Amino acid sequence: MSKYFGRQIRPYELVRTNFMHEMFETGYHQAYSASVSGGTPGVTYFVNLRWSDEDGPFGAKDGRWYPPGVRTRSADINRLAQASATVNIFPSDKLRLGISTGLTRRHYETPNNNNNIYAAFTLAQFSKPELVRYNNQTGSPAFMTVNEGLQQTYTQDVDRFFGSLNLNYRPSRPLMVDATFGIDVVNQLSREVFPFRWNIDNFSGYNPEGVRRIDDLNALDITADIKATHRVQLSSSLESTFILGTQGFITRRIDESAEGRRFPGPGIDVTGGAAEQEVFESYLEVVNLGIFAQEQIGFNDYLFLTVGGRLDANSAFGSEFDAVFYPKASLSFIPSDAPFWRPLGPIFVTAAAGGRGTVRIAARCL
Repeated sequence: MSKYFGRQIRPYELVRTNFMHEMFETGYHQAYSASVSGGTPGVTYFVNLRWSDEDGPFGAKDGRWYPPGVRTRSADINRLAQASATVNIFPSDKLRLGISTGLTRRHYETPNNNNNIYAAFTLAQFSKPELVRYNNQTGSPAFMTVNEGLQQTYTQDVDRFFGSLNLNYRPSRPLMVDATFGIDVVNQLSREVFPFRWNIDNFSGYNPEGVRRIDDLNALDITADIKATHRVQLSSSLESTFILGTQGFITRRIDESAEGRRFPGPGIDVTGGAAEQEVFESYLEVVNLGIFAQEQIGFNDYLFLTVGGRLDANSAFGSEFDAVFYPKASLSFIPSDAPFWRPLGPIFVTAAAGGRGTVRIAARCL
C-alpha cells in the first residue's frame, strides 16, 4: 500500500486522502458576441452572433493512478454557437411584416455524474484506503475503479432552428388582421460509449468488450395563429369588438436509438460493428386545429358583455371523434369608471360562465 500513497504506511496507521480533490482542476469559460442593427424607414434589421466555450472544473488529467500510457476519456466541455436575426418590413402604412429566425448549435461532453452510484465522482468519494490494490489505486468498493469510470464518454450534439413570420394588416380603420406562423426544429444526438477494453484495471466485469448507445431525437413544431378584429362605435355609449380567428399546432417527435455490445477490437465503436445489437424507434404526431369567435359589447367603458365560443379538433380524439365546442359568456362591471362613482378606489366586479356550466363572480378593490 505504501507505494500507492507515496509514503511509508505503518501497521494500523489511520490513513486519509482526498481522492476527489485530484479529480478537479481550474476550469475556464470564454464568450464572444457581436451584433449589428440598422435600416431605413421601410426596413429595420437586427443581427446577433454569439460563441462560447467552457471547459469545466472536472479534469483528472494529472491524476496519479493512471497506468502508463493511459489517459482519461471523460471530459467536461460545453460549446455553444448562436445566430439570430430580426427584420421588420413596412411596405405601407397599413401593412407590417416581421421575420425572426435563429440557429443554435451546442456540443456537450460530461463525465458520468449526478446521483449515480456508477459515476467516477461517487466511486472516488466512497473509496476506502484499506481496499487499495495494484488494480484499484483509490480503493473503490464496488462496480468499477475510478480509472475505469473515467474511460466512459457521454456526449450530446444539439442543432436547433426556429423562425417566425408575423403579418399585421389594417385594411380599414375598424378592421385589423394579425397572423403569426412559427416553426421550431430540433435535432439532438446523444451518445454513451464504453470503448473496447475500457476496464483497464481488470476490476469491472461489465461488458469489457465495449458498449455504445446512441439516441437520435428529431422534434418539429409548427404553429399558426390568425385572427381578425373588428372594432366599431355603435353609438355614443356602445362599442362593439368582434374577433374571429383560428389556431393550429402540429407537433412531431421521431426518436431512434440503438445499442451495440461486444466489439471485435479497438477503434470499432459503431453499433453496427458490435456482435450484439438492439434498435428502438418511436413516432408521435399530434395535430390540433381550433376556430374561435367572440363578440364584446361595451357600455361607456365600464360595463362589458362578452359571448363567444371555440371549436377544437385534435388528432388524439381519433378518427371517430367529433370536434368539441366550448361556449363562453361573461359580464364585467367596473364601478370606478362609471360616472356616478365617487373616488373611493377602483373596484372590479366580474361574472363569467364557462363551457362546463361554471359561474364565477369576483370583486376587487384597489
